[in-house]
Amino acid sequence: MGHETRAKELLTAMASLTQEGAIGADIDTVLHYGFDVMCADFDNTEFQLRFIRDYRPDLD
Repeated sequence: MGHETRAKELLTAMASLTQEGAIGADIDTVLHYGFDVMCADFDNTEFQLRFIRDYRPDLD
């Protein structure tokens, strides 16, 4: 069994266990679009500093 097949099985099992709607929706989105689409952002190695709370660029 491949990694993607096993991951889909695990996500499907997790979806049936969660009571949080947002988590279920996220799992459904991954299962619908696939891992390649959903994980494409992880291929971007540039860290987005704007996501750090209270980050202010050094303007020296």
